Amino acid sequence: MSGAVMRVKLGADSHDVYFRGLQDLPRVLREVGLKDHDFFILTDKKVARLYGRRLAGIMKQGKLRCKLHAVPQGEQSKNFVSYRRLIGKLNSFDGLKVRPAVIAFGGGVVGDLGGFLAASYKRGIPLFQVPTTLLAQVDSSLGGKTGIDYVTHKNLVGAFYQPRGVLVDVSLLRTLSEEDYATGLAEVIKYGVIKDADLFAGLERDRARVLARESGYMKGVVRRCLDIKRRLVEKDVYDRQGIRIILNFGHTIGHAAENAARYSLPHGRAVAVGMLCAAKLALLTEHFSARGYRRLAELIEGMGLPTIYRKLKWRDIHASYVYDKKFTTGKSRFVLPTAIGKVKVIEGIPLALVRRVVGQFLK
Repeated sequence: MSGAVMRVKLGADSHDVYFRGLQDLPRVLREVGLKDHDFFILTDKKVARLYGRRLAGIMKQGKLRCKLHAVPQGEQSKNFVSYRRLIGKLNSFDGLKVRPAVIAFGGGVVGDLGGFLAASYKRGIPLFQVPTTLLAQVDSSLGGKTGIDYVTHKNLVGAFYQPRGVLVDVSLLRTLSEEDYATGLAEVIKYGVIKDADLFAGLERDRARVLARESGYMKGVVRRCLDIKRRLVEKDVYDRQGIRIILNFGHTIGHAAENAARYSLPHGRAVAVGMLCAAKLALLTEHFSARGYRRLAELIEGMGLPTIYRKLKWRDIHASYVYDKKFTTGKSRFVLPTAIGKVKVIEGIPLALVRRVVGQFLK
C-alpha cells in the first residue's frame, strides 16, 4: 500500500483509492481501464458552480468525452423522482458510439445516487467515485453501498456496487461550508471511537489544525479513517456477518432523527447527537465510563457539532427507530462504546430506557 494509493481487496471487485489532485483524474481513469469510455458526471448544483467548469476543462485536456448533470443539493435529490430523471438523461447520453460510465462527483448523496444509477442502468455500467465532502471522503465513497430513499425511510432501495476506483483530493474540502465540513467531522470522530483511540486523541490535541482544514494533516486523517473502513469492508463485503455494523455507531438514533426531521437535519449533526445517545446508553448500562462520555461530548462540541436535537419529538424519532434495518427478530441493536477505540453490539435494550435517554437530548 503506497502513500498515494490504497488497495481495497475484494476479489474481482478489488479497486484502488487514489490520493491525488483532481487534475490527475484522466490519468487515473486510464489506469483503471476506462480510457475508452464516455463519462456521465453526476454532481450537485453547488459543486457544479464551484468545480464544474474546472472538471470539464480537465476532462477535455485529457481527451475524455463527458457530460455533466447536476441535481439539487441535499437528501431531497435521493429519491425515485431524481433517479427516474437521471435514467432518462443517461439514456439520452448513451448511444451506439458511446460506452457510458458514471462519475459520482460530490458528497454522500451524489455518491449514493450515482452509485445506484450505475448499478441499475443496463444491469450495471462502470462507476468511479470522486468524493468532494469530508463525509464522502472518509466514509460513504468506500464500501459499495448505493441507494435512494423511499418516503421517510433512508436508503430503503439500493444495491451493493463497487466502483472501479476512488479519487480523494483533500484540497476540495477548502470550499465546504462550515456545516458541511462539520458533518464529515462527526464521521471522523466515529472512527476514533469505534477503532482508533490514537486518532481520537489526535483530534482532541490537534483540533485547531482540523478546524483550519490543513491539507497535509487532513490527508492523514482521511486515509486513517478509510483504512479502518477498508479492513472492515474486506471482511464483510455485503454487510451480512455483522462486522460492518460497528460503522453504525451513532446512526441508529441519528438516522431516525434525520427521518423525523424530513432530512432538514444534516447527517453529521444527526449522527453527532446519535453518538451521544449511544454513549449515554452505554454509560447507564455500565459499558462505558463517565470520563469517556465527557471526552466524547467535549470533542463533539469542540468541533462545532450539536449536542441536542431541536424541534424534534420522541414519537417521530421512535416511528423511524423501530423501522431501522439494524433491528433483528424484533430486537434493537445498538453499537455502544466500551472505551475510546472499542465498541460492542448490544441487543435488546429496553425501549423505556432508549426513550428516557433520547428525551435528554431533545429540546
